[in-house]
Amino acid sequence: MLQNDSSFFDELRWDEFLSLQTKIAQDEAFYDAANQFSMPSAPKTYPQQIVAYFQQYPYYTAFAASFILLLIVGVSVWRHQSSSASFVFIRNQQMEVYAAQQTPSRGLGYAEGLPIGELPVQWWEAPQQKAQLAYIFCEDTLKLYTRDKPTQDSLLTKIQLEYEAMSQQYAIGLFTTKQLLVDSCRTNPKVLLP
Repeated sequence: MLQNDSSFFDELRWDEFLSLQTKIAQDEAFYDAANQFSMPSAPKTYPQQIVAYFQQYPYYTAFAASFILLLIVGVSVWRHQSSSASFVFIRNQQMEVYAAQQTPSRGLGYAEGLPIGELPVQWWEAPQQKAQLAYIFCEDTLKLYTRDKPTQDSLLTKIQLEYEAMSQQYAIGLFTTKQLLVDSCRTNPKVLLP
């Protein structure tokens, strides 16, 4: 009976069509409502706020970056000038190198106390230095640093350079003390006379 009733089948298909359309409309309404609703975001941290500000204003970002770069360059130039001004060149000279006291096992070597050559010496004044005399020995050049020029004049005759053939090293003698000169090319002078 219902199987042969065509109006029943038309109503059943019409009902399925309407329920399907209602579901699609409900889904669209739900989707629109979900798009309009937004979850509250977590509060931004201070660095995130700064990044967001600079993204919003790129000209200020460029200005701030160039200002910081200029500040860094200025400070580094100022530090370089203040550090390089701490040494004042006095003079160059060649100092005689003498053979050191030694007793070689095979009887070879230099005669003790005789000059065997010369070594280039540079005198520098370092007013900020606490020691009376300091040195740097680098690439066969001895750099002597004094607090003031009169100190350099008085120490000039008291310094003797020696070469020890057995160890193949230079030594600097001042009064009764003797120190081996190590070819270290250090940046800070090593104290010779406190």
